Amino acid sequence: MTRTTGFLLLLAAGTVVGCRETPLGPDTSTIRLEATIGRSTIAVGDTTSFVFGVRNVGARTVRLTFGSGCQVLPYVTAEPADEVVYPGGGGWFCTDVITELVLPPGASHTGAVVLRGGSEATSAEVPLPPGEYRAFATLADPHYALRSEVLMFTVR
Repeated sequence: MTRTTGFLLLLAAGTVVGCRETPLGPDTSTIRLEATIGRSTIAVGDTTSFVFGVRNVGARTVRLTFGSGCQVLPYVTAEPADEVVYPGGGGWFCTDVITELVLPPGASHTGAVVLRGGSEATSAEVPLPPGEYRAFATLADPHYALRSEVLMFTVR
């Protein structure tokens, strides 16, 4: 083996080892996507809140960069077809701007959606006819496909 070939092999090995130790982004074991729902059964005319968010459970500050204005996205689907009923139209419209979310240790970024049983709702509420539903949130990060627990609820 020539000296040049040996050097190139050593350089390549060092590059592979170096790549393994270089993080590509935030450690997903330090961030959690969480979701809760106030009540699992509501009557027509009643409301409940679907609360969702991303939490830093690690010891270091986490900086998430998003390729749009969308960060944590809530969804509600109707059973049994799993049809998206919120957001209307089945998907989110996001601004074409890079955004960032910085979470110090223990911090969270949350949002909420008010769900109302029946068709009469204010503009700040999601009207849902009687039926079975699922609610969950996703993280709109281009590198991490995080999804919260799926929460089942019923409108009677």
